[in-house]
Amino acid sequence: MVKRNVLIVGGSGGLGSYMVKAFHNAEYDVSFTYYSNEDKAKALSNEYYADAYRADSLCEADIIALKEALDEKYGKLDALVYVAGIFEDSLTVNMTLESWNRVVATNLTAPFLYIKAMTELLRKSGSGRFVCIGSVMGDMGTYGSCSYAATKAGLSGLIKSVALENAKYGVTANIVSYGYIDAGMTNAVPDNVLEAAMKKIPMKHLGNPDDAAQIVVDVCSEHFSYVSGQTIRNNGLLYV
Repeated sequence: MVKRNVLIVGGSGGLGSYMVKAFHNAEYDVSFTYYSNEDKAKALSNEYYADAYRADSLCEADIIALKEALDEKYGKLDALVYVAGIFEDSLTVNMTLESWNRVVATNLTAPFLYIKAMTELLRKSGSGRFVCIGSVMGDMGTYGSCSYAATKAGLSGLIKSVALENAKYGVTANIVSYGYIDAGMTNAVPDNVLEAAMKKIPMKHLGNPDDAAQIVVDVCSEHFSYVSGQTIRNNGLLYV
């Protein structure tokens, strides 16, 4: 049996590292990108036998070079997972254009650049999977970070378009949208803000990061072939 392979963009991040682990446990050949945290990237690479690539997600030349490296090693790409993202606090009236542009670039432009570069390899797979990590804030909006909410909402249009363009090649594109997962950005939320958010979650607890990562593995399986252009929500009923 030929192993499937996956590229996780932002695999050295808080939630991304759980996805590196989950895909390793599912017996994928795992590659992931990092930018600044080289020590963590090396540790993940050693622990999960994964290939770590330093890449700037906003540098098209870096992404093309990564595509060529994967093509040379595997000749295809079975799954592309975009988990990298940033959040910057500011009321809309106070938000600077520079802050807006940073968030839009990382959360929306970069996924576009990756799918643009990697589509050829996903089509070669015959059952390629593209998954972007979304957020409940893209559905609900969020007080104090319109840029984050706007980019996560914007992913829906990107994913639906990519799904339609690639359906005949056996490539699916979906969003896995999270609420408050006990990893990554959630760990940086102030206690008082998190306590207020918890009161709004009907299930009354944070999401488990291992479970959250496993959902992405499931969406990337060969058997998940008739679902595309969709948003799969994992948010404890914070948004239905």
